Parts: sequence; C-alpha cells; structure tokens
Amino acid sequence: MAAFRMELMRLHVDVKTGISITEIKTARITAEDTKSAANPATKKTDDRTGYCIQTDKGSFKSKRLIIACATASN
Repeated sequence: MAAFRMELMRLHVDVKTGISITEIKTARITAEDTKSAANPATKKTDDRTGYCIQTDKGSFKSKRLIIACATASN
C-alpha cells in the first residue's frame, strides 16, 4: 500500500478519502475543469470525455478516475 501511495504522490494524483460516491457520469472536460498537474487537458481549447463524480461532500470533474475501496484496520 505504501508503494501505491508513493507512486500517486510522484504523479501528483489528487487523492480523496473519507467520501461516499453517490453517482458517476460521463462528462465533457475542459481545461478549466482540470486544475491539477495530474489531470490536464491536452490543449486549452481541447474538450475531452471524463467523469462528473457526485459525492456526499460535493461534486467534481476528472479526466481519469481510480476507485479503491478499503476497510479500516486496527
């Protein structure tokens, strides 16, 4: 698990934890939607298909999506 987290950090992947996803839909993604270094649009005028993710803490758009589930251990 530590190696996976280190690789995500190296790639500047925005990791969100402690949220419940309520809906995932495909969406058009523009350069304005992709503010992180790990999630850039190829050109400022380039629209791509991505995802709109609804959560219990709000919604966001992303060009790519990784969903990982885990249980807390003591």
